[in-house]
Amino acid sequence: MLLVHGFPEFWYSWRYQLKEFSSHYRVVAVDQRGYGDSDKPSSVYDYRLPMLVNDLKELIIALDYKKCVLVGHDWGGIVAWAFAQTVPDMVEHLIVMNAPSPHAFLNHASNSLSQLKKSWYFFFFQVPYIPELIISLLDFDFLSNAFTGKTMGVRSGSVTEDDVEAYKFTFQRNGLTAPINFYRGLVRYPDFAFSRLQSLQSKVMCPTLIIWGCKDGALEKELAALSTEMVAGEDVRLHYVTNGSEDKPLLLLVHGFPEFWYSWRYQLKEFHDNYSISQHIIIFRIGCKKCTVVGHDWGGIIAWAFAQTTPDMVERLIILNCPSSAAYVKHCSNGLSQLKKSWYITLFQVPWIPELFLSTEDYAALTNSFTARPMGVRSGAMTENDVEAYKYTFQRNGFTAPLNYYRALLRYPQFAFIRLQSPQLRVTCPTLIIWGCNDAALDKELAALSAETVEGDVTVKYIEECSHWTQMDRPEDVNKYMREFLEKTEKKTML
Repeated sequence: MLLVHGFPEFWYSWRYQLKEFSSHYRVVAVDQRGYGDSDKPSSVYDYRLPMLVNDLKELIIALDYKKCVLVGHDWGGIVAWAFAQTVPDMVEHLIVMNAPSPHAFLNHASNSLSQLKKSWYFFFFQVPYIPELIISLLDFDFLSNAFTGKTMGVRSGSVTEDDVEAYKFTFQRNGLTAPINFYRGLVRYPDFAFSRLQSLQSKVMCPTLIIWGCKDGALEKELAALSTEMVAGEDVRLHYVTNGSEDKPLLLLVHGFPEFWYSWRYQLKEFHDNYSISQHIIIFRIGCKKCTVVGHDWGGIIAWAFAQTTPDMVERLIILNCPSSAAYVKHCSNGLSQLKKSWYITLFQVPWIPELFLSTEDYAALTNSFTARPMGVRSGAMTENDVEAYKYTFQRNGFTAPLNYYRALLRYPQFAFIRLQSPQLRVTCPTLIIWGCNDAALDKELAALSAETVEGDVTVKYIEECSHWTQMDRPEDVNKYMREFLEKTEKKTML
């Protein structure tokens, strides 16, 4: 974990984080060039943003690491943004505190007179010598006010007189010219920060956390949201269907491939008296803190991962014909049977061809997957009108986005095939696994193997003569097992 300070600071600003995270990380708080005990080149040219970025790169390499969790505040945040944009392979996670991306700052400042007023010191710092003189007057009174005064100062009382003396001693010993040259370099050599970093090709690719103190006297709160535009990945609008009153417990149904909400039509009808039933929804947006998650096929993959990584939001987990990541990897490594059944995952990596194959002859492949052997529904519960509903949906929306689930799984395997198999990410909530025994895509053994990956109470129910499409093929059995499980676990919760 690499901590990068801002102005006017040095490594000491991270004293609380050095203590907090040392048990889980090797925490390094660096003095940036020009600060503390680091070298202080004399030329403004040496404080251009690319050189500051390169300092971090060389430091990570010198520490014998390939990646880091990068944390930056103020000027350290500006450098952290630039580093994550230009050296993405070396940043595992990015955390930025009260520092906008250069792109966000330029866009906001050009439209906000109030932000320009708050940024007056940028212009003042371009003057030679005078800023250094003013900041050091009256025993560095300017510096003291920056940390303790009303407009900019720390409000919690956590900066003591001894802390202020530490900063004053450091800058009294080392001077202020080098730190102020950060600002001079940004304005005199702006191409990197305000041209290159604004290109669409330079978005931040890693998971990013932006923490913003809302009483910042130098930066407006709006810059936090604007900075998210430089992080890859956009807000995605999710469509969902709901049934049942909002004051009831939430039952979240997540479908698989090639499906949509309609696959849960029997469960929407069955459970609406007892639950608020929704699917593909951001839980917080409907005012719930917890839910029972039900996932089938790809929805099951997501449900497993959600229960592992967000356990506080999952009260119970119900899985239909979908193995946990650890169970799938273990089973595939021990035999060819499942690998042969998973042939389509390899096919789906090819561009365009799968889309063409699935849509030819009036979506014959889609129709066969639901109605023909070996994959199709066996009970006759899938009518022609049901099939037409699926054909209409994919005819209107296409197959590329659903197929991209499989493409992303193999192109970015770290989460599914490495992180989710960590012993620290076990499912701890009560879990029900329902398995149709005639699934042509998944071996029956995966149900029991998946149960072994659950740390909490787990129940496995097998349904004979049932295809992969469990909740549609045998809705009565599925609804029965779900209701028994929900009632049983509710009683335990009440006890």
